[in-house]
Amino acid sequence: MPGFRRIYQIPRQVYTGITSLTVSFIFPVALVTSLPSEVLLGRTPIFLCIYFAVFTFVFALISYFFFKVSITKYSSVGG
Repeated sequence: MPGFRRIYQIPRQVYTGITSLTVSFIFPVALVTSLPSEVLLGRTPIFLCIYFAVFTFVFALISYFFFKVSITKYSSVGG
């Protein structure tokens, strides 16, 4: 897995097109590694931080409701 670890060392702005979409949203490695340092350096607009916070909150709510529905429909093998 050394090739995948190399992604952590490269800034998010290097990636373009489908690669940027992949490392930013499908496997959010670029966001986890680059966004905190970009915020601390003042290179990220505030609306982008708000967008990611709302995006995270919405998916957390979806996950929570999915979990609740799954638990209510669960029936064990033993009865």
